[in-house]
Amino acid sequence: MAQANKLMEQQTMQYNQQQTMSNLVAEKHSGCMKDINAIILKEDNSLSEIPMLFNDVLVIDLDCVEKQTAKIESRNQHKTMDITFAINQLDKPPLTTMLLVELRLNFKNPSNIKRQELTDKINHSKQLLDNCLVPICEDFIFIFPPNIKQQAIRHFYRYKPKFPNNYKVMTIEELKETYFGACG
Repeated sequence: MAQANKLMEQQTMQYNQQQTMSNLVAEKHSGCMKDINAIILKEDNSLSEIPMLFNDVLVIDLDCVEKQTAKIESRNQHKTMDITFAINQLDKPPLTTMLLVELRLNFKNPSNIKRQELTDKINHSKQLLDNCLVPICEDFIFIFPPNIKQQAIRHFYRYKPKFPNNYKVMTIEELKETYFGACG
C-alpha cells in the first residue's frame, strides 16, 4: 500500500523549472537561482565535489535570498529552509505551489532537532516568499541521509508535542523520485 501511495504521489507532483525561474523572488534575487547539486555540496560536509544527482535542476537558494534581504533591510539574518522550487500539483485541480526543503545532510543525531527551530525556518521562508504570488505547498520536506532517515521519522512522531503530519522526512533519492521523475 505504501508503494502505491508513493507512486500516486510521484504522478501528481512534478518540478516546474519555468515557474521556479519566473517566480518574483527568483527574478528579484537572480543570483540566488542555483543548481541543486551545488547546494547539496554546500550542505553536505562529506562531499568534496559537486555531485551529479540531478540533471539541469535550478532551485531558489533561500539562505542566499535571506542574506540579500537582511542586508537591504539592515537587519540580522533569520534562519530559513535551504531551498524552494515550484511544483505542479496535478490532482487538486492543477495548481502550482512552492515547495520548501531543508537539507539535514550532516545530522548524526535527529533527537537534537528542535520543533521550534524548524517552525521558525518555515515561517521565515514563508515571509521571504510572501509576495511571490505562488502559494506555498502545505508539505515541508526535510532531507536526511539514508542511514539517519528512520531515526528522524521516529523522532518526528515521538516528539512531544508531535511534529505536524505535513513535515515530511525523505532522502535525496526520494526527493528526486517524488518531485523530479524523468527530469531529475
